[in-house]
Amino acid sequence: MSWENLRQTYMSILSDEGFRPEIDSDGDIHFKYEGGHYYITDNCDDSYFFIVFPGFWTIDDVAELGRAIMAANNATAWTKAAKVYIPPHMKSASATVEVLIADPSDVRKILNRALRSIVTAVERFEKEMREED
Repeated sequence: MSWENLRQTYMSILSDEGFRPEIDSDGDIHFKYEGGHYYITDNCDDSYFFIVFPGFWTIDDVAELGRAIMAANNATAWTKAAKVYIPPHMKSASATVEVLIADPSDVRKILNRALRSIVTAVERFEKEMREED
C-alpha cells in the first residue's frame, strides 16, 4: 500500500477517534494529543506503524545530556511499547511507539493505548529529569 493510501487510512482513523489531523508540509500526519504535537510519518508501511512525539524535552548542556540519556533508557525500559530517545543532534528528547501490525486498519484498535504509552514514558522521563535538578 502506498504512503498516500496509508495516510488516508490513518487520517480517517484519527478523525473517527475525535482528533483533527492535518497533513504537514512534509506530507506527514500531524495532530495534537494532551497538548503535544504528534506525527505519523511515511516510515509506516502495511505491517509497521510508527507514531512520534518529537522534541518534547530540550537538552541545554552536556551535563543534562548525560542525565537525559539515562532517563530515556529508564523510561524506555519501564514503559510498555514506547521508546524515549535522544536524536543524533542531541539537543532534545523524543518519544515513539513502533509496532508491527497485521493490517493498517489494526491501528484503530491500538491508537489510544499507543498514545497513553507515549504519555507514560514522557512522564517517567520528565520525573527523572526533574528529580535530578
